[in-house]
Amino acid sequence: AKRRRLETLPEDGPVRKSGRCLKAAALQAAEVASSSPVHRQTASQETGLRNWLPSVHGILRWPLLVVACLLIYVVLLLYFSIRALIHASEWLFAPSATRRARRSMMRAENYEAYTAAALALDDANNLNGWKARPQSRYFAWQIVAAALVELVEAREAEDWQRLRRALQSCLRDVNFAGHLTEALYAKSFTGTKHLIEDYHEAVFRG
Repeated sequence: AKRRRLETLPEDGPVRKSGRCLKAAALQAAEVASSSPVHRQTASQETGLRNWLPSVHGILRWPLLVVACLLIYVVLLLYFSIRALIHASEWLFAPSATRRARRSMMRAENYEAYTAAALALDDANNLNGWKARPQSRYFAWQIVAAALVELVEAREAEDWQRLRRALQSCLRDVNFAGHLTEALYAKSFTGTKHLIEDYHEAVFRG
């Protein structure tokens, strides 16, 4: 009878029993660790840190905003002060012809009056010589000059195929040879280099 009872016992019974014991021991150890004073102190510190961080954000938010606004105000004040000084120096130390031309530009009621005043201002500032010189580092003036000669000669010879090819070469790029560079139009009060103006006229007529 004892042999029969031993034969009927499951083979993995002791293994299952030891596994349950290990699992129960691990759970008991976790409960003991969580209930220890060190664990409670660490949890309270983490909770206190979470409650403290939003308060720092709330304290520093408004001072930082005020400092940023003050910096923007100082920068704008310096900018407008410098602009006012430049404008005042131009009016105080500019020649009388320049001041008269500026007043005429400000009082101009139509395009013709404004252009005439701008031409007078260019003349008062000796900018006509700059316009007459084709050389400039802001555009490839040799290429523009060659294109201008090609357009004029093709039109005078009434060679329409040659004129078409010249126009296609000029209009392939909007800023052909850099002739639309902003610095070329910011130098004077009206117009730009005579070479560029003649080139524009030739392309428009072509």
